[in-house]
Amino acid sequence: MSEENGKRGDRLTCRDIGLVAAAYLGWKVVKRSKYVRLVDIPIEEVLEQIQPEEDVEAKSTGWVRMVSWLWD
Repeated sequence: MSEENGKRGDRLTCRDIGLVAAAYLGWKVVKRSKYVRLVDIPIEEVLEQIQPEEDVEAKSTGWVRMVSWLWD
């Protein structure tokens, strides 16, 4: 294998950029999806919703309570 072929896969070519742009624009046209500005996306609200709430442990009962000290 020549040295030129080994380095060929490491580069991003204009053809690759063109293919990605064509695929993106084709998807937008075929699926008729709209363009959304980043300012219009409510990222902060979503992040607040997925924040884990404080874990409140339920009190153990029965034999689990008696042996739970082994793993605490």
